[in-house]
Amino acid sequence: VRAGQPIAGSADYMAPELILGLVKPGEGMLVDLYALGVVAFEVLAGRRPFVFEKLAAVLAAHLEKPVPDVRAYRRDAPDELARLIRELLAKSPHDRPESSEAVLWRLSAIRVALEGAPEPIPMSVLIVDDEPEVGSVLKRNLTWSLPRLAVETVVDAEAALERIRRHAPDI
Repeated sequence: VRAGQPIAGSADYMAPELILGLVKPGEGMLVDLYALGVVAFEVLAGRRPFVFEKLAAVLAAHLEKPVPDVRAYRRDAPDELARLIRELLAKSPHDRPESSEAVLWRLSAIRVALEGAPEPIPMSVLIVDDEPEVGSVLKRNLTWSLPRLAVETVVDAEAALERIRRHAPDI
């Protein structure tokens, strides 16, 4: 959506940057995460976060009103789930989780905590690159996006094969 272009969609689920026509290339998934936050709020609370009769009031609320705490409508909602919904509904797209995969990992951890089950074994990733800086950047980005990954880096094929012999990574 470019400035001055008409927007399409349901006002109840529109991210602030979509309303303002400020979605940057590559950030469309953050708009979707905002809509996911509205749906999650609605599923738990039985209502959307911003309920007004007039379209302009709904749009203004997405832009300006603080996000209500889902626990005001659903007291039994876990703190971590309420925090995740609040982050999904952040006014700034950069304050939202960075990916749907990160949301999935957090939801999985919430489910495990609720079930009282042991933590699942994290998925392991082995990065092989002869440039240590590249491996370091990849590792940092992966662990930032998916904090439950176990990421290792090696700089040569022999070290990679030895690591694989000891314990084969998932990826």
